[in-house]
Amino acid sequence: RSTPIRLDSLGFDLRLCAGAKIESLRFAFSTRATSEEDAEEQIKELLFPTTNQSKPLEEPKGTSQTESS
Repeated sequence: RSTPIRLDSLGFDLRLCAGAKIESLRFAFSTRATSEEDAEEQIKELLFPTTNQSKPLEEPKGTSQTESS
């Protein structure tokens, strides 16, 4: 279970509860929010990140696995 506990122009805090364990986490915005709309957009981006998938990811050189006979 998670509960928002604080929101400010720099980010927000969540309290997470799992069984007997309770933890608070801080999620920082990439830039200072200057309006409620700006904060809302940054929260959405933190929770539901968008990625640019127009270009396929290349496999790093030297990491491909080849079968040996």
